[in-house]
Amino acid sequence: MARFIRDKFPQLPLFLLSQVGNEFEKNNMELFRSVLTKPIKQHVLNREILGVLQGNDKNLPEQNTNQQILTNDFSIKHPLNILIAEDNLINQLVIMHILNGMGYKPEMVANGQEAVVSASQKQYDVILMDMQMPEMDGLEATRVIRNSPGTQPVIIALTANNMQGDKEKCLEAGMNDYISKPIELGELISKLRKWSLPTTGQVISLAC
Repeated sequence: MARFIRDKFPQLPLFLLSQVGNEFEKNNMELFRSVLTKPIKQHVLNREILGVLQGNDKNLPEQNTNQQILTNDFSIKHPLNILIAEDNLINQLVIMHILNGMGYKPEMVANGQEAVVSASQKQYDVILMDMQMPEMDGLEATRVIRNSPGTQPVIIALTANNMQGDKEKCLEAGMNDYISKPIELGELISKLRKWSLPTTGQVISLAC
């Protein structure tokens, strides 16, 4: 199957999920980006997928035109410390990939409660907030953060819900702005540029 796929789609990265030992890996490594031994550990799979998203694979096609926008220059011009609060693994990888490409090194939490704890322990500049998270959703997390003392971050809602009234709910909860998912690179760049200030140091992204 791997040889068939490699012939038809030579640019497609392949992972082998196997209980076979190193001997198979040595003889057939040219077919696969890597061989993952079962049972697969989540952090290993995360690392391999993120490697593909970041382009660390000789079998990947050349970067598309959107990738040209992802340069470290943006983070130099708009220095921000970022926290991402998102419970969906794929969304985590995508957002992390985009922000890394812009030169940022954001932090990640998986729910609203963790976002509140992180915000209480460290000052962030911006919060990108998705609207549905376990433990505590983004709206409630925003209310808690807004009622906390100290310097307040910019909070930008990230939501897959395009329903009328969602934007108003986000703003009423204390969020500053709104981005619909799937995230478009140009819109994210525009929002970060809009809310960045010369004195800002950190950005927080929350999933609602």
